[in-house]
Amino acid sequence: MDNLMQDFPLRVTNIIDHAAKYHPKRKIISKDTSGKIIETNYDQIRKNSLKVSSALNDMGIKKGDVIGVMAWNNHRHLEVWYGIPGVGAINHNLNPRLFSEQLIYIINHAEDKMLIIDSDLVPVIEKIIDQCPLVKACVILCDENVLPENNLPNAISYEKFLSTGNDNFSWIKGEETDACGICYTSGTTGNPKGVELTHRNLVSNIKGIQESFPDFSKICNENDRSISFLPWAHCYGQTCELHGLISSGSSMYLSEGV
Repeated sequence: MDNLMQDFPLRVTNIIDHAAKYHPKRKIISKDTSGKIIETNYDQIRKNSLKVSSALNDMGIKKGDVIGVMAWNNHRHLEVWYGIPGVGAINHNLNPRLFSEQLIYIINHAEDKMLIIDSDLVPVIEKIIDQCPLVKACVILCDENVLPENNLPNAISYEKFLSTGNDNFSWIKGEETDACGICYTSGTTGNPKGVELTHRNLVSNIKGIQESFPDFSKICNENDRSISFLPWAHCYGQTCELHGLISSGSSMYLSEGV
């Protein structure tokens, strides 16, 4: 007989669902690219992540599509991180510190269909965009009134993009074995090497980290404040600091990344 108790796939959107349900008002504090301090919470992050999923769905993004994200650790990046897998797409975090040739290679190799970029990183992408023919649209993480002039295809501000979404959207259903993210090496020995991670990979890694620390719930829980400073372009930064801290319910203070 199959055990049907709590029979649901291990998907990363469950993490933000749990945080918003049980720790909705816990603070998330970050700084945008203009230097402004932004305070939000898990409930608002989830709502905006749903808007991201909804807006991507309306743009024609479908299950299995790859979206490149080049952004610092901030609240908008956090919303995007859950919004992309929420529509069934694959999150490809891009490291802005890579050489142009490496970025061109991994954007084309991963077959990124669109890019989501922090506004101060637009020049990094402008230099290479004409060599990335599969990229058809770009979302720049800024308000509409400060959207920088650029030569990117179908560029839109995050504010305008988010306004097209609906927080009543339902996460696209799928299996825990579906691809969720792609991480590439820094390319120290030839072209960067990519690893595709499933939803189960990430959720299982979080559980593994929690179990590796004695009394993890006493070290980091809903009564604590934590800081995330490792770049989310790195798998450990995603697992330990991003999803791991959110799953604990602690308040998060986001440093842009080292």
